[in-house]
Amino acid sequence: MPFKYHLVYFARIAILALLPSLLPTVVIAKDGYAAVTTENVDIQLDNLSSMLLPLDQAELETEAQAWQTVLSEKVKEISALEIQSRKVNEQLPGVLDAVGEQLKEGVAAVMPAGDAAVEPGVGTDAATPDQSNQADTSLKLGEQIAAKRLEQAALNKRFALVLDALESKGGDVQKQKLYLNAVSGIKLDTDNTTAAFLAVREWLKSEDGGLLLLMNVLKFAAVMAFVVFLSRMAGRVADRIVSRQPVSMLLENFMKVAIRRTVLAIGFIFALPIIGIDVGPLLALIGAAGLVIGLALQGTLSNFASGVLILIYRPYDMNDAVKAGDVTGVVSSMNLLFTTIKTFDNQLITIPNNSIWNDAITNITGSHQRRVDLVFGIGYDDDFAKAQDILRTILKEHPKVLETPAPNIRVNELADSSVNIICRPWAKTEDYWDVYWDVMEAAKREFDKANITIPYPQRDVHVYPAVDRSAEADKTA
Repeated sequence: MPFKYHLVYFARIAILALLPSLLPTVVIAKDGYAAVTTENVDIQLDNLSSMLLPLDQAELETEAQAWQTVLSEKVKEISALEIQSRKVNEQLPGVLDAVGEQLKEGVAAVMPAGDAAVEPGVGTDAATPDQSNQADTSLKLGEQIAAKRLEQAALNKRFALVLDALESKGGDVQKQKLYLNAVSGIKLDTDNTTAAFLAVREWLKSEDGGLLLLMNVLKFAAVMAFVVFLSRMAGRVADRIVSRQPVSMLLENFMKVAIRRTVLAIGFIFALPIIGIDVGPLLALIGAAGLVIGLALQGTLSNFASGVLILIYRPYDMNDAVKAGDVTGVVSSMNLLFTTIKTFDNQLITIPNNSIWNDAITNITGSHQRRVDLVFGIGYDDDFAKAQDILRTILKEHPKVLETPAPNIRVNELADSSVNIICRPWAKTEDYWDVYWDVMEAAKREFDKANITIPYPQRDVHVYPAVDRSAEADKTA
């Protein structure tokens, strides 16, 4: 059969497919209400929302039925054109190659002459007139399909808007949404690369497709830039507020980071609808995931809660010397899950916050002043009053010993081997070990000069001779 008869046959099919769309779509409800929003299928979304607002459930059901009818007719048109395109492409095996050559020629027209890999007509079979006609027909059908799909995408948005309005007023839209989901989306025919290419190209050029997406992406980027700026401003305001309050350095650092990240997270979630992402299901998913993660990470959440309590009640701060459990050292860093302590021999030990909070916490440097507790033992034959005078002189001459509170030097214990004298001066926390070592060294030196002994632990042992019990027994007998 000549190719022109095929064209006539396909043209008839196309007219029959397009005929329903040429007639006005009017759906009349049982109560006499006729759908009015489908009179202009290109109505703007804002205007459509305003028209749907005063309608009741029954009227919205009529509108939804009308929009579904319009959408169904559009899907039928696209289906008929796709069937026609497949039949054209199946006529001759070389049709797609001829179409590809036309596309190559279009690309070669904008390329330098030296960059062309293959000259037209060289290395390939020349296309016959019938092939050329079929190639043109295939291209036209692909363009029509792409244009119709864009029209369908616009109808999908309006139909979805009507369904949302109906659902908000108590209507059952489950079946309509299933139908909408079934016909929505960009469906590319991988067997017909030309049609797929044209569909993508038309979508990119359309106001409801690529151009709309590009504008939305630019808006999203602008909003996120503003959110970043706002988060930094909020962080600075938080810094000023926190710096004026008597809070720990740990809480100050946490507040700075937490406020910035919170503003960023909230801004990001509110910006997602700009690019067409519905945050409702996303928030529901986050809530469900949070429940599952919370059950799976109970220990981690316990550490998190303990970290919050540590930040609130401030048992220690950064650079404080603490004893937490069996670990003694300086607090190097902390977050909401664990605390890192650097021991005095420069080891880094990470402790979960829950272990710290549930145990005794000793803040060695929590106060500005500390009492230095020293004990000196002298012999029973030594003059303890003279030893006390020596200790008073040592403390009075030491520059880091505080006058207030006054040092305390008293006889504290009559031990087994020595008379123990306590020496308790006060010093600044950072001078604790200097006072401790200096006083200990000076006391040993001055005691030696004054012939005051520091006795070793000793014990008196008394030895009695053994008695011969057998001799005593003979005398008695």
